Amino acid sequence: QEKASFFDRFKKQAARLIFDTVEKTLSHLADTRAQDQAVKKFLSRFEDLDKEDLPREIETQPRVSTGFDLSESQQKSIQKALSQKLPDLKNIAFDVKPELVFGIAFAAGGKKMTWHAHDYVSALEKQINQAIESKDHEPQKQ
Repeated sequence: QEKASFFDRFKKQAARLIFDTVEKTLSHLADTRAQDQAVKKFLSRFEDLDKEDLPREIETQPRVSTGFDLSESQQKSIQKALSQKLPDLKNIAFDVKPELVFGIAFAAGGKKMTWHAHDYVSALEKQINQAIESKDHEPQKQ
């Protein structure tokens, strides 16, 4: 029992270390081209939002936060795309939040939408943990 518990903790710690390393690597590899792709992915996801997922009334300043500095052209692309879907949207504030690493978040009118490379890492982590757990519950072959 103690040995099984040790191996369970070890596998989970090893998986967490792998995913932390992947996230760190992503942040180091983020160049302008990769950032352009992140902006495109974010805008594509924003375009796919249903009307009920969009803010109805925007009482506070809309904000786009990123884990990296946006170029002026990237900011303009975001401003244009958001304004097309939300015509009343004015004066978007842009800021950098390092904790987003390689992600983008939009917040307005009590609604928030994010795209983050971490989403992919989290999905992978979940799949691996499920695989580990299903292996743990299989009968041992002698």
